[in-house]
Amino acid sequence: MRDRFATEQSCPEDQVMVDQPGAEQYRARGCDKETRYVCGSAAAFKGGVQCVQEGLSGPPGYREPERPVLPPPDAKIQPAP
Repeated sequence: MRDRFATEQSCPEDQVMVDQPGAEQYRARGCDKETRYVCGSAAAFKGGVQCVQEGLSGPPGYREPERPVLPPPDAKIQPAP
């Protein structure tokens, strides 16, 4: 976590402190910034276990699959009873 936070936040690694407030959570702090990471089964992705930044849906670079946007129903067409 220390090296990841240092890279992501452009903060020298020797100024980064990491603690573990929960079983699958880590908090990294340094350079007046803080990031929480969730690891383990709560962050499982593509069959492997990774740590993701708390609040993100997946690891950096992950994109949700595109879903079609359906038009609103036509008010002139009534649903079958």
